[in-house]
Amino acid sequence: MPAETNGVAVPGNHKIHKCEHCGEECPSRNALFKHLAAKCDPLAAKVKEGKERILFCVGYLGSRYRCSALQNDRDEALQRSVEGALLEALRTAQLEPLGVVRGARTERGFHAAENVIIVTVKPCVLNEEDLRDALAATELRLLSSPKVLAEKPQSSIFEKIYAPRRKTFAVHIPYFALITRSEREVWCGDVPPLGGLWFGPVHDACSVEEVLELLQSLKVNVSAKDVDFEKGRGHVQVRMSDEKATEQALQRLQGLEWYGNVLSAAPLSEALAKFEVHRRVRSALKELKGGPCARKGLRSYHNFMSPSPAFRDTCAMRQLLHCSAMGLQTQRRTGPGGPWIHGDWTAIFFAATDFGPQQVRRMAGALVATTRQSEPLGYIAQCFEAAALLAPAVPSECVALDSLELGACDANWRRAAQVDEAEAAAMRKAIEERVRTEALEPWKEFLQLLDCGSTRSLQRLELFQAAENGDVDAVQKALRLGAPVNAANEYGQSAVFLAAVAGAVEVLRFLAASDADFTRCDNAGISPCQAAAFCGRRAALEEMAEVAAVKLEATRLLAARPPAVPAVPVVSSVVSAVIPEGVQHPGAGTVVIDGAFEEEILLRLGSLWQKLPLAPKEKASPTERAYFDDVEGWMTGALNAAVRSAKLNDADSTVSRVRFLIYPHPGGSLPAHVDLPRYDKNGLRSTYTFLLYLSDCISGGETTFLESLEGDVLLAPSGGVAPGQRETLGAVSPKRGRLLLMPHACPHLAAPVVEVPKVLVRGEVMPPPSVESAPRTFATCDGASTSLEEVAPGVTSRWKRYSKLRPGIPKPRVRNWILQARQVLSGQRPMAVGQAVLMWAQSFALFFKGVEDCPICYNVIQLTTQTIPRKACPTCKHKFHNECLYQWFRTSSKTTCPLCNQPF
Repeated sequence: MPAETNGVAVPGNHKIHKCEHCGEECPSRNALFKHLAAKCDPLAAKVKEGKERILFCVGYLGSRYRCSALQNDRDEALQRSVEGALLEALRTAQLEPLGVVRGARTERGFHAAENVIIVTVKPCVLNEEDLRDALAATELRLLSSPKVLAEKPQSSIFEKIYAPRRKTFAVHIPYFALITRSEREVWCGDVPPLGGLWFGPVHDACSVEEVLELLQSLKVNVSAKDVDFEKGRGHVQVRMSDEKATEQALQRLQGLEWYGNVLSAAPLSEALAKFEVHRRVRSALKELKGGPCARKGLRSYHNFMSPSPAFRDTCAMRQLLHCSAMGLQTQRRTGPGGPWIHGDWTAIFFAATDFGPQQVRRMAGALVATTRQSEPLGYIAQCFEAAALLAPAVPSECVALDSLELGACDANWRRAAQVDEAEAAAMRKAIEERVRTEALEPWKEFLQLLDCGSTRSLQRLELFQAAENGDVDAVQKALRLGAPVNAANEYGQSAVFLAAVAGAVEVLRFLAASDADFTRCDNAGISPCQAAAFCGRRAALEEMAEVAAVKLEATRLLAARPPAVPAVPVVSSVVSAVIPEGVQHPGAGTVVIDGAFEEEILLRLGSLWQKLPLAPKEKASPTERAYFDDVEGWMTGALNAAVRSAKLNDADSTVSRVRFLIYPHPGGSLPAHVDLPRYDKNGLRSTYTFLLYLSDCISGGETTFLESLEGDVLLAPSGGVAPGQRETLGAVSPKRGRLLLMPHACPHLAAPVVEVPKVLVRGEVMPPPSVESAPRTFATCDGASTSLEEVAPGVTSRWKRYSKLRPGIPKPRVRNWILQARQVLSGQRPMAVGQAVLMWAQSFALFFKGVEDCPICYNVIQLTTQTIPRKACPTCKHKFHNECLYQWFRTSSKTTCPLCNQPF
């Protein structure tokens, strides 16, 4: 292709730019423009200046935006970023944006009292009124008029806008999150409060006489001995016995301007209580700022960042420039007579050159945990040590970028940008109002997680894993590192419960000596004793019978008849393929099963999800979740029967731990994603996700299946999919009792809900033990039609007419036969080809008569004795050749079944 020049096309591999006036050749466009400006066409040099930079000083309420930074087109279409909303408003105002940089990036849900965004646009006339009209429909506010920057600014304030000198974040915290349980009982109890009032700030030279003069001018009669005042403290305490007079004095002092200060007043008992809380807050801030772990101002914040870097990694070493708490003088109270413990908020400020991902939220989480004494003050110092101790993260809805410092230390960028201080103050007030309304419930959920031991999340996981494995030493280590002995997982199961299910007698004995709670039930109300009885752990029941708290229950269960395995009713199900097994798509094998569950099962599930506690949300989500572990087996038995009716090669049984997902509000949806697998104790990987719908949705709420794109495989380990437009390959509408099975790697989304609540059970399906599961990596969709067709009521697919022939023999069986042929022809005692073919034909005939092959040698007919498998395992019922089984016992030094590892 000929190279493009200034009006002349020059053939060749190198781009040569030729002046159309004099014919001189230039090696680049820049050289050509310099030549034109200097010699042939000075006006042409202006063509190069086809863009300009505009500075926008903005504040925003970020809870409804994805984040501050501009995302790809697909993500922007699903949920706008702050920069995306600004660029869209600029386009509405007839500007053409070319690029964007920001002063500080804020995370999902963060607000900003002030931030600077510089947009590169094509030269145009900016109408500020049009832009403000376009921004009226957004959560963004202009704090100053847009400022057009020079191409090469002389000032260094805005030159490196992407590297601000200092960022300050504010974390708004309700007082109920900072007080201890004992303080709540005292301050909210019937104890009469201390009479009097507190007010401030007062000027440094203030005297008792001036305070008395002020109070007398407000008709507040007190004596000098009732005034507690020290110079330099900035506030005054006045003791008063008359409650009505105190209330009147508070109203008169609140907001009064005195010696240039606007006074803030509060009841004396409230002020003293807040002082006690702030004393602990200051101690926590001191630990976060410095301490013995600090080295040259830098500390390793690895336990305050997610994903967590290594200890003293380059990105973990940071310096906290400043941290402080909002004083009582600047706090806004709920009003006279208001419950300050439940209604008043304070704020913590963190300043640094830069912060790592989630660092602000997790520093605030550690502060709250130590202030309310969920953890000792030394917990913060432990977070700076090498051991992994991830601090909990406070809700993102309560965090705001409070201020930004740009340029040199003596530079005043706000004056240069002409920031409207009144508009900035209004923005801060709007953020405070939004936080108080939207962050209240997330704070309550955070405190629930804190009470469950989220400050020791890694140690809790180690404790649960050790209890399940019956490892007493690991249980002792986890407790020694700070794991709460009575902590529970998301299913409500404590270490005692998990050890009872596993039959770990030694662990139960140690937990009893550690004063663990043996009466704590799981989310479904099942006690550890009942769980042990359901799982047939008689030895565990005998051990728990020695614990006084559950002695009667354990003794009764020991004397009772063992609970019978719930019978699975025989029902006729209808299986419909959405994405057939034979197609080249990661969702091949997606099926819908209708009519597989009796009404009794569905009624029991419907009653169960309404009783289960809702899990606290760790991030913004349109769904509520409730976790359930079916230790009794009534649900998994029915699910397993339904799964096996689909006759999928790599789907056999469901995992007992499931999640109930509830969409309580219209519009709830999930973007395109793939599901993550689970692994059992033996490392077997799940293959399918199942969704059991418990409600009908005539319109909306469909599970929609999408085509796969190149790049999906790289993002699948994190549950993501590659960006790009995707065609719809099928959809399943929720129907009560409908079971959907789809491979984990199938890209899908949840369409917005119209009819609420939409309720479903979500879980995983494991393959048969003899089948090796592997991630699917197909990226094409062969055999699909161009339109969706209905394959069942409420189920559409592009493969309704798909008729690709498949072998009637399962793939694992074919693999076993191939191994058998190799062994017969090239094993230790190879046969002649004719003899081998004859024996193979006899094996085929016996197989079609119902005789299974031996799981050890993969043969139906034993090579030396010419016998069929007759020795059956009493547990898994698989049959073996006698000779193969005895050889297995001799070579392995075991007397267990090769498949199920149970005593033979």
